[in-house]
Amino acid sequence: MPKFDEIRESRVIKACAAARAVKKPNIKRIAREFDVPYGVLHGRIKYGRTSLCGRNPTNMALTKAQDRALQDWADYMQRHYMPLTPAMVEAYANRLITCAKKPRSPVSHMWAYRFIERLPPHKKLAPVRQKVKDVKRIGAEEAGALELWYNNLARVTKTLPPHLVFNFDECGFQPGKGKPQNVISGTEYRSDLPEAEHSENITALECIAADGSSIPPLYIFKGSTFQEDWFHASEQLPEGTITSVSKNGWINDDLALEWLNHFQKHTIDRVRPGEKRLLLFDGHGSHKTEEFITRCLNWDIIPFCFLAHSTHICQPLDGKPFLALKQHFKKENNELSFWGREPAGKSEFLRVITNVRRDAWGSRRILRDGFKERGIYPTDGTAIVKALEKEMPIFDDLVIPDYAIHGEKTPPPEFPSSSSVEATPPKSMEKRLKNYAKCANIPGIQPKHQRNIDRIFQYAEIDAERATIASDTVAKMAAIRTPLQRRKSKRQIKPLSQNGILSIKDANRSIATSALKRERTAKTKLRNAYKKQYGRSPPPSPKPLILPSNDAELANLPDSALFSIDTTPLR
Repeated sequence: MPKFDEIRESRVIKACAAARAVKKPNIKRIAREFDVPYGVLHGRIKYGRTSLCGRNPTNMALTKAQDRALQDWADYMQRHYMPLTPAMVEAYANRLITCAKKPRSPVSHMWAYRFIERLPPHKKLAPVRQKVKDVKRIGAEEAGALELWYNNLARVTKTLPPHLVFNFDECGFQPGKGKPQNVISGTEYRSDLPEAEHSENITALECIAADGSSIPPLYIFKGSTFQEDWFHASEQLPEGTITSVSKNGWINDDLALEWLNHFQKHTIDRVRPGEKRLLLFDGHGSHKTEEFITRCLNWDIIPFCFLAHSTHICQPLDGKPFLALKQHFKKENNELSFWGREPAGKSEFLRVITNVRRDAWGSRRILRDGFKERGIYPTDGTAIVKALEKEMPIFDDLVIPDYAIHGEKTPPPEFPSSSSVEATPPKSMEKRLKNYAKCANIPGIQPKHQRNIDRIFQYAEIDAERATIASDTVAKMAAIRTPLQRRKSKRQIKPLSQNGILSIKDANRSIATSALKRERTAKTKLRNAYKKQYGRSPPPSPKPLILPSNDAELANLPDSALFSIDTTPLR
């Protein structure tokens, strides 16, 4: 209320008090005496009217009780980590209006925003941007489990050089898909970039090391056979790049094993005698098969899996490396669409990805930063864990009453009869203890030998405990994986021809051979047409060029094998 209204209202109150003090007040005289309008004072005295500030507003969508209830409900919901959106506020308000005895018109869309603006300051409620996150990821982002994971990783990387710490993951590409970009144009002349309506996904398996190096990738196309158009201008790809096909363009168990063979081939020369390689990967089912893990252990590769649904904060490739690849790939698609006026398709992928990979990963720094920012190498997950702790809610401490003051003791817990855990020690442990007792009571044994016997039994006990833990772990994994395998048994993948892998070098060689066969066929048809037309065979032509299998054979060939001059006179 403005200041002058407050002053006038105070005078009106004093005038009303003076008028009520007498039986027959002279309202005009009292109004002039207190300098208040006659109509206002007359209405207050004769008709019992109140001031505007004291009346209930008639333009309120909700009553005071409804408005207060909605405020309390918003506070209650945010304290239980379910904050309301403006649309929810609008729905709740309309629900209150509908349930009232005298329903009014529903609130407007903007009413919810005005309601949020006039929330009481003491409730500390304000508009906040709520991010979308997978429910499994929310459960995985637990600081304690992540800190333990980093501690276990630190024990492994403590003795490993950076060139032996690897991370591999899949990255999906959609040829012909670009991104919005800013241009200089008028509104009436602006045109949009063409984009592929239906673009198949192509999966790239990339592997990088903590020193900034990488191995040649594996590209998986959707299909059952290889097409020559896919390998157009693919000679510039890194030496050793391989391709494959699958039913849906994704990785499967067989391709994961073939990629592991590819990894062994390109990293075995980095290892010295006694050294091991660390391979970090996500929890995809194809990475955790028995064959995959067994092959890793046989080749002195330490398989190390990220926590479930935590790769978005821990995996190096999911940071700058993949972000740079996708940004450059979309930029390249924009260039092709801008100048060619049609999106690049599947057949241009290998040609496009050559420049994309070179521009994105031309400097090793971006790959090294990927490991450093995620706390993988050097191993330090403090920043990641602290960031999660700030986002975690703070709960009140659990207070447990002390029953000792009542003279009672808490009884020990009883194991249920249906528990699968054995309450008695196994017979192997009893036999070990008996043998140890026999060795400890040997008469005349020297103290030195007794210490050695004690040490042997101590290590044997440790190994037995480790074996027990490992057995329980394997049993739990089998119990969890068995139903999953039953559910996935319906999904069958057709067997791939041979190993399903095709290198870029072999692909280009096959293309060249096919082209040579087509050329021979064309020459045969031309020779037959010549003979049919002229009744004789055409003059002999130079021998067809046969590509050698390697550079050594090419160097040993004489010049006459590569070049020849047709000396047949023209007729």
